[in-house]
Amino acid sequence: MGKGKEKGDEHHRAMEPKAHPAQRRPTTMRTRAFTLIEILVVVVIIGLIATLVGPHIFTIDTEARRKIALAKCVEYHNAVRMWRIVHKRGAYPATLTDMEVPLHEGETDFARIDLDPWGGEYRLEFQGPNVHVCCDGPDQTADTDDDICYVARDG
Repeated sequence: MGKGKEKGDEHHRAMEPKAHPAQRRPTTMRTRAFTLIEILVVVVIIGLIATLVGPHIFTIDTEARRKIALAKCVEYHNAVRMWRIVHKRGAYPATLTDMEVPLHEGETDFARIDLDPWGGEYRLEFQGPNVHVCCDGPDQTADTDDDICYVARDG
């Protein structure tokens, strides 16, 4: 007889017992899910990293705001000195908002005064011949330790 399939072979294979589904190996791509323990370990690691890095990020933000406020104080101090020379011939403006008026009709504002990084206003403080430009800092309360001032001798 030839090497072809015979009727008896097909019948014999049909009678063999089939393997239990758990014993069969899939012939397609194997899928694997993460266990609960693996997911918990990843969550704990992410939490530890956030605990270590988080406070550092907030410190950087606070320092950046303080530097912006000080830079604005210097800018406004220079504008006050220029205003004193150009606008009133020796007199300082009473407040920073006094500088927001045009020098002459048709001109743009002399200075545009922004709010500080915490939403408060900058202020002028006069001490003898000197003028200081300050903001109240993060607590938005005047005359506290966190106030930011630019102090220059203008004599």
